[in-house]
Amino acid sequence: LGSVTHLPFALHGSIGFQVHNALMATAIARSCGIPAETIATALTRFEVSPSDMPGSFNVLPVEDSVVVVDQPAPSWFLRTTLRGLTHLQPGHRLITVVGKMENVPDEDLTETGRLLGRAGGALILHSTTDQPERSALLRQGIAANEVPPVVIHVGTERQAITRVLAMLRPDDLAFVLADQPTSVLRALNRAQRRRQGTKDESRP
Repeated sequence: LGSVTHLPFALHGSIGFQVHNALMATAIARSCGIPAETIATALTRFEVSPSDMPGSFNVLPVEDSVVVVDQPAPSWFLRTTLRGLTHLQPGHRLITVVGKMENVPDEDLTETGRLLGRAGGALILHSTTDQPERSALLRQGIAANEVPPVVIHVGTERQAITRVLAMLRPDDLAFVLADQPTSVLRALNRAQRRRQGTKDESRP
């Protein structure tokens, strides 16, 4: 049907799980009798809309950095997402934002924390007082890495987004596992507009 490099939602083939989604969609469409040309055209034009699909690996440029907004997921799903991140900003600093992780079972929190901590960089942890036992399991996994990330504690998700925006430098990658993805995306869009407005005003 075509090359994976023509799939914008898979970042031109670099995000493996999105390539798998494209293959699954293709198989279903073909089994329904949809012509190959129609499928190929639809795949090359499809984009993941943050407003329609908040928290579905939404990739947002913020000045010269990239912020990815996803939803908390158990370790067996998180592995594919983390592999996708390595293709976005290879070799650059990663800042991860983690909160309540409500979609992750208690027995998987330690392994999930280990995977998040293995990515290195800095990890902003919020809402830890809401469920201290679960937060302790997550922190246990983060600390289990040979070189754990720098962990920064803040009170709420809103404070975490403010903190990550203040920390971002050119070519950084921020990965937000959002408890409230719609609110997080709104905050990021506001910040992006403010920064763009400031940049425009500074031009002669």
